[in-house]
Amino acid sequence: MGFLTGKTAIITGAGRAVLSDGRCGSIGYGIATAYAKEGANVVITGRNVKKLEDAKEELERKLTKEQKVKKELEDRLTAEQNARKELEDSLSEEKKTKKKLEQSLSEEQKANEELKRSLSEEQKAKKKLAQSLSEEQKAKKKLEQNLSEEQEA
Repeated sequence: MGFLTGKTAIITGAGRAVLSDGRCGSIGYGIATAYAKEGANVVITGRNVKKLEDAKEELERKLTKEQKVKKELEDRLTAEQNARKELEDSLSEEKKTKKKLEQSLSEEQKANEELKRSLSEEQKAKKKLAQSLSEEQKAKKKLEQNLSEEQEA
């Protein structure tokens, strides 16, 4: 809670005196409120039992309300911290996934380049075969012409 958590404060003159404008006019009550907010166990004393009872009720009401608000804020903070942690974990996982995808893409690009080289070599070999075949066909035609000429002669 605060820096006085676990401490006990005895405050005199802490009876709740209400001024004409509705504000609390007791210095002791103000000190008791501040100490209680900082987590101190507060013992209030004074000359008027009714004012002390009013002060006690008011302090308990204020502190209960403040404790509820504080608890809500702490719960929100915890939820936000948990959400942040989940987002950071998710981001970390996404970074890992991105890295794996980039590696995969790099490997695919390398494989693609290898396929292109292989295809290029195949096309060159096919072209050479086509040229060879063309030369063989020309040679065959020439042989057939020579044979035909020899048979005629």
